[in-house]
Amino acid sequence: MMTLDVRAQELLASINKTLGPGTAFVGSKAATYGRIPSGSLGLDVVLGGGWPLNQWCEILGEESVGKTALTYATIAANQKVNKDFMALFIAAEPFSRDWAQQCGVDTDRLIVAETSIMEEAYEVVIEAATKRSVDCVVVDSLGMLVPSEEDAKAMDENSSLGIGARLNAKFFRKIVKATKRSQTDADRPFLGLMINQWYSKVGVIYGSPKESTG
Repeated sequence: MMTLDVRAQELLASINKTLGPGTAFVGSKAATYGRIPSGSLGLDVVLGGGWPLNQWCEILGEESVGKTALTYATIAANQKVNKDFMALFIAAEPFSRDWAQQCGVDTDRLIVAETSIMEEAYEVVIEAATKRSVDCVVVDSLGMLVPSEEDAKAMDENSSLGIGARLNAKFFRKIVKATKRSQTDADRPFLGLMINQWYSKVGVIYGSPKESTG
């Protein structure tokens, strides 16, 4: 193992003194969190071993192609190998316990939060990630979440363009801190799964007619 020269050691000490202990470290000492199974062998092969931990992954597809079922398969597969595996499911639409159980989920180890208000959903996710209280969070789905300002307006009022996009950007900036895990000590890892859906643009002649929410 290569030993750092004096100047590199001084830089390392200076950064840790300024930003806090453990902020800077030698790359070879970084923790390895690995990946967790998705519940689909074929997808695990494509992903290089499963979903990457301490990251957010977007499950994007057409309507009714099995996006929610895939998240249930992920939860079920990890519950089987880890008796302590706990998941949080943000349901923007009514949650179906029967469908989750049919997909193999132990619903006694699944916390469900039903809300279609974007700010509420994101605050719950940030709290769960910050408290290290769950191993996996699923947001189902981004397209069904509505900013509170838009939700409070009547159908004939002007829409609040751009609010959802700004809230999404703010959430992913804030969630970085909440999902950050220690690189030098054992720390409970985290997986975030965000379900999104393709929509068709109107009047597109050239290029792809598909677009996604957010």
